[in-house]
Amino acid sequence: MFGSKKKKTKKKFSIFAGGKEVFRAPLIEIPLKEETIIQKSIQFFDDPEPCYIHRGAVVTRLADEMAQACEESGGKLSGETLPEKFIQYLTFENVESIEVIEE
Repeated sequence: MFGSKKKKTKKKFSIFAGGKEVFRAPLIEIPLKEETIIQKSIQFFDDPEPCYIHRGAVVTRLADEMAQACEESGGKLSGETLPEKFIQYLTFENVESIEVIEE
């Protein structure tokens, strides 16, 4: 009853570009281009100047979409399984793979 707490695992994105890992952080911290956030805010909310609530909703929705696609592909998107739109969303150049990991 009062034993040690079980450590919760958190899902994180691991992004590889240029042959090395360039990003590893919780899903909600995925680095999206500003133009992506604005474009999706217009699409989702008809808001060309998104407030922090709309920004957060866009990031959450796109992170969930990317994580779901990763999990449906066995945890990793690379090569032909990595949609071009996901590459275009991210701030990194030469993205080779996106993986969902649990730590």
